[in-house]
Amino acid sequence: MFLLRIALKNTFRKARRSLLTAVSVFVGVFMMLLGLSFVDALDSSVIRGQIRSDTGHFRIMSKGYLEAEEENEQGPLVEGWEKVKAPLGETSGVQLHPRLSFPAELSNGTDGLHARAVGIEPETYLAAFELPVIRSAPVPPEQTPVWVGAGLAEALKLEPGSSATLLARTRFGAYTAEEFVVAGIIRSSNAAVDTSTFFLPLKKAQQLMDAQDAVSEVVGLLPRDAMAMDLQARHAALLGGQGLVMQTWKERAAPVLGVNQSKRQSLDALVLVIMLVAASSIANTLVMSAFERLREIGTYRALGLQTERVAAMLMVEAAVIGLMGALGGSLLGCAVIQGMSKGVDISQMAASSNFSVSMSTMLYVDLSFSRVASAFATGLIVAALAALYPAIKFSRLSPMEAMKR
Repeated sequence: MFLLRIALKNTFRKARRSLLTAVSVFVGVFMMLLGLSFVDALDSSVIRGQIRSDTGHFRIMSKGYLEAEEENEQGPLVEGWEKVKAPLGETSGVQLHPRLSFPAELSNGTDGLHARAVGIEPETYLAAFELPVIRSAPVPPEQTPVWVGAGLAEALKLEPGSSATLLARTRFGAYTAEEFVVAGIIRSSNAAVDTSTFFLPLKKAQQLMDAQDAVSEVVGLLPRDAMAMDLQARHAALLGGQGLVMQTWKERAAPVLGVNQSKRQSLDALVLVIMLVAASSIANTLVMSAFERLREIGTYRALGLQTERVAAMLMVEAAVIGLMGALGGSLLGCAVIQGMSKGVDISQMAASSNFSVSMSTMLYVDLSFSRVASAFATGLIVAALAALYPAIKFSRLSPMEAMKR
């Protein structure tokens, strides 16, 4: 208690200097807690966007399709997609959805935009992939409906009930065009879907593409995310024998998650620099404080205070400074994260920057106890390490030497 009382007295003897020193720890802990939590939220947003409103837990396609897709071409199709039902049907809870995707231009009669057309079975697909229709209009039986992403519809000034024209090339290279009626506007909370995708009935898409019963891919949903990797391992050989490949959500999201990992590493480097500044500041503060109190330290030593007790006194002073900064940074970080736990809508930013990454535009930042504890402990450890040099240096002063200075 004696050491703690003396340490507190010395810390707040120069309260302004101590608080300014604690600020560097505060900033480092706050940025570590909030920044890494935000990057984790980006990861979750990418995974959620991929699975829930785009490619599902896995997708099955012909070999060579991925390469063509990267070049924004239609690529080889899956002929007779029902043949994948038998092997995958053994998995409990699996849902299979065929679709035919191709690049196209959607026009309102005056202006046109390049977009991604997706032929689907709307009765099941829209609900399964969480693609809510926010506005709709009845379509006469003799006309073909189309569902347009909200961002794309806004850019083309399309409303439910208005006409839209599709321009595309068939699988054999011939040009084709078809007029549709907008049956609904979709807002999916997925930037890529909302800004550049529209949906039409699968049968009509196959007719336009001269695809007969072929599809681009078969996408699947599973009860649990981790099941996709197990499913791929069990059926890779069988699908490969049929000229097919399976891509899981993890593989699909890997490039974007890799970018997020780079952001995490950059953030770690920034926090490290801030913590080094904090450590330097704490060490400098303790050295200045000790020099100002050399006679006092010498008196303690003359009265019999052991070397390790003097070192402990300086370490406690550093711990108090580190505790103030770490506690303040943790509390503010927790408050900000808690405020974002209900979701941060980045749809406007996604629309203005023309997002092409398939990710949810709602970011949910979770408050993780382990992350809070890690950030808090980091602040204390930095303070303790920074105090080692001045604690060792001044604790070794003899009473006579300290009194002379």
